[in-house]
Amino acid sequence: MKKVYLVAVAVAIIAGVCTFLFATQLFKTVSAKSADQTTVIVPVQDVPANTLITAANMSEYFTEAAVFNADVIENAVVDEETLLSKVTSDTLYSGEQINKNRLIDQLTDNVSLSLRLEPGYVAYTIVASGDQGVDGYIEEGDTVDLLYTTIEKEDENEVSIDKNGNLVTKDDKDEDDDEEEEEFADVTLGTIPALEVLKVSDHQSNSAAEESGTSVNTYSNITLKLSEADAEKLFRMESSETVGGYKLVLKNKASE
Repeated sequence: MKKVYLVAVAVAIIAGVCTFLFATQLFKTVSAKSADQTTVIVPVQDVPANTLITAANMSEYFTEAAVFNADVIENAVVDEETLLSKVTSDTLYSGEQINKNRLIDQLTDNVSLSLRLEPGYVAYTIVASGDQGVDGYIEEGDTVDLLYTTIEKEDENEVSIDKNGNLVTKDDKDEDDDEEEEEFADVTLGTIPALEVLKVSDHQSNSAAEESGTSVNTYSNITLKLSEADAEKLFRMESSETVGGYKLVLKNKASE
């Protein structure tokens, strides 16, 4: 019986030693693998194409994840700073690593025009051809002033001045249509200053130019970036029956 007990004790000791060695080796293996990892940024949900990434939506869309070095993709995003003010060129799927090449800077021509506008600004297209649009010398990225005139609308109570300096009402003029009068139009010059030119010509022309690697050099209309308040002002100006006309004035780039 003593031999049986001795054998059992020996087997138990051997088993314990083996278990200890196995656990130690496993711990070393896990520790080694953990040390051989890189933290990357991955989406926590699908992020649609043309999404602008900001500090406000960062935690909504992205989180950190540990990936074995051997599994890290080329140009992987490893910090949130890389994502700020970038636009997704295609859908980023939940849990996948992100290649930096799938992100576009917000202010480049490759993103939607709406994403290039800061809060409070809009894009507004006006007709601008010939000398009204500086004879074709305006280019994307230029700054222009918009000058316009307004003329007071005539009404039944119109008062003018005759050649003798006397006030003449509309009724007086109706009674003596042959009397020569000298009338003075009430013309006012208005300015909407420092407008950035976002695009010249139309979308089709710009898309064709981008594909061919050329630039648009003829146009009949221009798209401007301006504040919401200036957009309302410009719309009222264009819609008014009292506007005499408008022109764009090209600004000196060196002085901006």
